Amino acid sequence: MCAPYNLLQAWLRSRGSDSTTVYTSDTIAEQFGVVKSSYEAVALPSRSVLSAVCKGAGKPQQQLEVVSRPLPPDLEWGQVLLEFKYAHVTPADIYSIRLGGMYDETSKECPFVAGHDGVAAVAKVGPGVKDLAEGDVVLPTIPLLGTWTEAAVVQAKHVVRVGKLGSCDAADRAKVAGTGADSATVADELPLPLEYLAVHRELLLAYKLLEVDSSMKPGDCVVINAPNSTVGRILLQLCKLLKLR
Repeated sequence: MCAPYNLLQAWLRSRGSDSTTVYTSDTIAEQFGVVKSSYEAVALPSRSVLSAVCKGAGKPQQQLEVVSRPLPPDLEWGQVLLEFKYAHVTPADIYSIRLGGMYDETSKECPFVAGHDGVAAVAKVGPGVKDLAEGDVVLPTIPLLGTWTEAAVVQAKHVVRVGKLGSCDAADRAKVAGTGADSATVADELPLPLEYLAVHRELLLAYKLLEVDSSMKPGDCVVINAPNSTVGRILLQLCKLLKLR
């Protein structure tokens, strides 16, 4: 009895710690799914939203169409309802539309709602969602999420929380805006105003490019070749703020 047990221990040790996987209820639900009869879906009010839909591969002006689409009637396991606040247009968006829904190794069948990046607020949380709550501000973590829309139902795992909207209503926000203050930073718990969060990827890349040379100081000269993209234009603004020439 002792020899087989020792052999088993030796075999387990030889596999190393990387081969050990701990399964929880969350990982099992993620890998195998959840039976619908085991939870209660969250009902959504009947509503249609406007979305920019790509009909096929080609030029955006020919393939994009604004369509009124109904939202699903319920939130299933792991889903959230998002209200999109800002969604900008990037070269990646144009690239994906021209190719009919392709981006790197990710693809979508036409027709699909266009838009890679944007910033949204969580309007309602479905069953099984633990890390998000109503009012949370989120950013996409995957390409082709479909951000060119008023609202959408997505998997909670496909967005990341970056802050929370304040409790003031639209009238209060207008009053704050009328004072010349930034309503997003005054009323909400956010690292940046919403319109800046929408271009977070470009902001981070531009800042990282300037951070490569940590010895730069005000008055130093920076050479930027053809700064026509979003990143290039942000670089120009950052250089102005940092007093770089």
